[in-house]
Amino acid sequence: MKKNTNSLLLILFITISFFGFSAGGTTPAAALLVPITLPFYNSAGQTTAGNDINNPAGFVSAYTTGYDWFYYVCPTSTGNITTTISYTTTSEGVSPSISIWNGVPGSGGILVSSITSPGDLTVDGVLSVEASVTVSTCYYIMIDNWPTPNGFMYDISVYLSPINASCTNMGFESNNFSGWIGTTGIVTSGLTSDPYPVYEPTGFTTATTQHTIMTAGNDPVVGAALPTVCPSLTTHSMKLGDGTGAGALGASIEQKFSVTDSNALFTYYYAVVLEDSGHDAPSQPFFRIEVIDCSGNNVPCGDYLVVASAGAAGFINVSGTSTYYKGWTPVFLDLSSYIGSCVTIRFIIADCAFSGHYGYAYIDGICKPKQITGNSIICQGSSTTLTAPTGGVSYSWKVLGTGTVIGTAQTLTISPLQTTTYECILTSVTNCQTVITSTITIINPVISVNSKTICSGASANLSASGATSYVWSPATGLSSTTGSTVTATPTITTTYTVTGTTNGCSGSTTSTVTVNPLPTVTQFNNGPICTNQDLYLSSSGGTSYSWTGPNSFTSTLQNPSIASATTAVSGNYSVTVTDANGCINTANTNAVVNLLPVIIPVDTTVCNGNTATLTVSGASTYVWGSGLSSTTGESVTGNPTVTTTYTVTGTDLNSCVNSATATITVVNNPVISVDPTTICIGSSSILTAFGAPTYVWTPSIGLSATTGTSVTANPTTTTTYTITGTVGTCSATTTATVTVNPLPTVLISNNGPVCANQDLNLTSTGGISYSWSGPNSFASTLQNPSIASATAAATGNYSV
Repeated sequence: MKKNTNSLLLILFITISFFGFSAGGTTPAAALLVPITLPFYNSAGQTTAGNDINNPAGFVSAYTTGYDWFYYVCPTSTGNITTTISYTTTSEGVSPSISIWNGVPGSGGILVSSITSPGDLTVDGVLSVEASVTVSTCYYIMIDNWPTPNGFMYDISVYLSPINASCTNMGFESNNFSGWIGTTGIVTSGLTSDPYPVYEPTGFTTATTQHTIMTAGNDPVVGAALPTVCPSLTTHSMKLGDGTGAGALGASIEQKFSVTDSNALFTYYYAVVLEDSGHDAPSQPFFRIEVIDCSGNNVPCGDYLVVASAGAAGFINVSGTSTYYKGWTPVFLDLSSYIGSCVTIRFIIADCAFSGHYGYAYIDGICKPKQITGNSIICQGSSTTLTAPTGGVSYSWKVLGTGTVIGTAQTLTISPLQTTTYECILTSVTNCQTVITSTITIINPVISVNSKTICSGASANLSASGATSYVWSPATGLSSTTGSTVTATPTITTTYTVTGTTNGCSGSTTSTVTVNPLPTVTQFNNGPICTNQDLYLSSSGGTSYSWTGPNSFTSTLQNPSIASATTAVSGNYSVTVTDANGCINTANTNAVVNLLPVIIPVDTTVCNGNTATLTVSGASTYVWGSGLSSTTGESVTGNPTVTTTYTVTGTDLNSCVNSATATITVVNNPVISVDPTTICIGSSSILTAFGAPTYVWTPSIGLSATTGTSVTANPTTTTTYTITGTVGTCSATTTATVTVNPLPTVLISNNGPVCANQDLNLTSTGGISYSWSGPNSFASTLQNPSIASATAAATGNYSV
């Protein structure tokens, strides 16, 4: 029975399972009762029953008529399930097919994947199909033959291959086989036309006899010419095969991984030792490399096959033996077209089919991005070395868009004058090519920076551009010596150098900060001044001015003034001066406005002919008008004859001057007059004075009062009185005499008694006038009156 393993895929589990003819069944129901466990291997299986499943409507290739055999499988993880049969033909030839179903075939099941042979096959061969499966879902595998014979012999293997998220332990640096799946098996001779023997796996795990991690040393057959660890990689590799042990044994190791940008350029390294047995190719030791995509198709340029032969390309004979070896050889694979999908890398080694000669290999690998390494950004005038990935047998460098080859080594040193894109064409040992480009960016920082003009004491922000980092010098007056923006506060005009760097490339320029001095401001005022004088302010040093001061004062005049100033404007005045450069300075002046002295003179009154004194206060010095005893001093005297007003001007210690007036009121002495009078003794008389408002009478003898305008006088003798009349402080005297005459001696008589009707004669002497009164309303002014024909009514007392 001949086996062919061209389509062997990954194996998930590390246990080996053998199922006899009892695995599966002739119907889906029978297969359901004996499900297979992955990985599954069944030797010499065969279809034995009649036709069970006819071709459903719409399907014409995966199965038709003929005899069927079914397997039922429930994967324990998600991945790709691969079913491979190694079939043995019959005299009639066979036409096998494999189909994988989600559900019962022909009864609502969904066809997942299938493959059908291209007609009747008369040579033993291999048929393989791969399908994606999901954990917790069960599937049917149907093996079909159309139309005859009733059955055929086949070996079947079913494997579930996980897909690594990326390259895993590709160089065996974990010192184990993590991420890899291994098999061990046997080798049998192929057909005469086959290029190499048939390897049939019988164990689905790595075995210490066939899979060995290498960390150091040289190959025991070749010696120092073949180190067991790839010199261009790191510290681990693996040996596939049992070395010089023979026995028609073989082994494989493989890994399936997702292709991403980070591993799109996969490079594997191999070294091979094969003993030439002299057999035909279908029985010789061999080494096989396969690279397969997720759909089971071989990746172009990925496969390699060498069969032990003295003429094998690149192999060297180990002197004195029939053994040949090939040293460490890198092979790159451009997987960029598989990004988002997956690939499987598989290595197979085998002894000769007759058990007498050996074969083994060393394997290593690395996954990298598809890119050229080296500095992609350089300074103008500098050079860089570009390095293409290893694994090529030849390299061809060009400037993109040109046809001129500028280098043929793995590395290329260049010094472009401008940003340039280079391409490298890599050719592998399989004569496949891939093109990788790299753009070299030329950095020539052109630094620009602003210059500033500032006033002394001010700051300027300096901003540089054209680079990614900056250094400023000198440090004097700078807030920082690094950064794209710094604050400069120099005291004098200063030129700064700024060096900008981008990706290690530098450029410099300068920036000048011109420092203009502040204007020299002069200012003054005409103070101290006195109230009601004009306050003058003055400044210089600029082209514009701004004043502020007390009492809400503002002005933009260079020399403002305040007319008739009051003390409210006393205080500090500030002037801000701006010169032609826009520089500003400020100065202050203190203005004083003093109050005028308050002159307080004392008016006075003087009697005509007397001297009066005038006094004043409120200042420190005084000046008087004329007509006084002095023109200066706090006190002066005057003796005007009439009321006179004098002006006095006072000056205080602040030299402020004020004036006031003082009046000397001249009071004329009163002219007192009192009329003399004559009274009779025992009588009184009223004396009245004229010429003053107040009076004093002396002596007091016989007076009713000693003050007042009028008094009653009744002296008993003739008396002269002195009257002092006063007006203000002025007084005058006069006299008045009251003459007291004695009473006259009166003699009176009448002729009575008389009789009625007689004349009553009255007689008196002693005076010059007389006044009589008597009974019956008698009255007379005669000295000697009479009553004629008197009646009794005239009787009575008569007074004269």
